[in-house]
Amino acid sequence: MEIVLFDLDHTIIDGDTDFLWGKFLVENNVVDKNYYESKNEYFFQEYQAGSLDPLEFARFSYKPLADNDYNRLLELREAFFTNKIRNIFYKDAVEIIRDNQRKNNIVCIVTSTNSFISQPAADFLEIPHLLASNPEFVDGAFTGNIDGIACFNSGKVDKVNEWMDNLSLNNVENISFYTDSHNDLPLLEFVPTPIVVNPDHKLDLISKEKRWKKLTFKELL
Repeated sequence: MEIVLFDLDHTIIDGDTDFLWGKFLVENNVVDKNYYESKNEYFFQEYQAGSLDPLEFARFSYKPLADNDYNRLLELREAFFTNKIRNIFYKDAVEIIRDNQRKNNIVCIVTSTNSFISQPAADFLEIPHLLASNPEFVDGAFTGNIDGIACFNSGKVDKVNEWMDNLSLNNVENISFYTDSHNDLPLLEFVPTPIVVNPDHKLDLISKEKRWKKLTFKELL
């Protein structure tokens, strides 16, 4: 038995879930267009540059969750997945996931995208294990705060370690991790089998130096 970890954005899907969710909220007049659009772009650029403050981003991105009724959020999430995410899954990523599921390997998504908007992708792929940043949820509503640590950068390693401890998975034969982002270097260096997928420029250079396996996903499901 092996553990196979996948980043979500630009690895399983051809896009960034957080960024697309922000655009979706703007398009549906859930948030103020001028303010939210500019801040959404700002945080996206910070992420790409490797300088994102995950707690600052959480305060920004969780506010619409706190400002809206939970049932309304569920409706928005369903429409968002159907219209923005469902058609951008990489075919090769899904095939690798399905192959590992057939082999009874443990497949897990490890994403900095919050659990509320990343859960439908895990459900679609029939992946029961999702490690993500968790918006705090109290008495049937989101508070706007983060629950626990951000699943970002070294926080991904912490999340994986805690998850493995809880499920007594410390004696598995191998752990692999697929990702596109240099922000995931801590987890890539943690696992025995790092695999880069459509890597950003910085990760591409590092992966060549370290001779990590590289995959290119293009075709959509």
